[in-house]
Amino acid sequence: MWKFILLGVLLFFAWLLCTKLSLQLLYTDQFYVYLKVYFLRFRLSPKKQKLNLKQFSAKGIQQKLTKDKQKQAKAQQKKQEKQKDEDDKKSFATILDTVQMVAQIIKAIKDRFFRYLKIKITQFTFVVASDDAAKTAILYGIAVQAVQYIIVLLDEITNVEYKQNTSIAVSCDYTAGKTYFALDITLSLRVWQILTVLCCAALSYIKSSNNKEEKG
Repeated sequence: MWKFILLGVLLFFAWLLCTKLSLQLLYTDQFYVYLKVYFLRFRLSPKKQKLNLKQFSAKGIQQKLTKDKQKQAKAQQKKQEKQKDEDDKKSFATILDTVQMVAQIIKAIKDRFFRYLKIKITQFTFVVASDDAAKTAILYGIAVQAVQYIIVLLDEITNVEYKQNTSIAVSCDYTAGKTYFALDITLSLRVWQILTVLCCAALSYIKSSNNKEEKG
């Protein structure tokens, strides 16, 4: 009987070590980071807001209605051309920050798990647009430089898969008037691969510490 128990325990640990952990980087209306384990998906960023039950009381609903009216009044006052131009700049800056953040995440994981890291690119589309052709051209140059760094990082990784002939596309549209960005990248590692790297790092640290003590 104990042999079957031992076999079951060994099979469980083997299954656990082979479990694939995936980090999904997604941009639709904003930047999202998800942890995926089999069919489960957990949102890591941005964190979900906690439900405030006080908002559903009579007083809370009245306060919310008052705030909504105030927000609507302020929103109507801000509908001007200058505000639109500022919003476009903020939108482009937010997207650019997202691209740089994605590059930092890929680099950080690549530096630690270079041998095992697998990347699947489902979508990466960056269409630069604005209300002025000259400004669009300038923004396009900035976008290309930001994305180029990600391309350089990916070229150093052998396990990169482009789903359904998807490629990293950066273009400019002089007629759209608004920048469009869509991103869906998944970085995957198995548990045993992570543990292997961590153990190697720990052994390297211990060896380095011992050498310092011997020299000291």
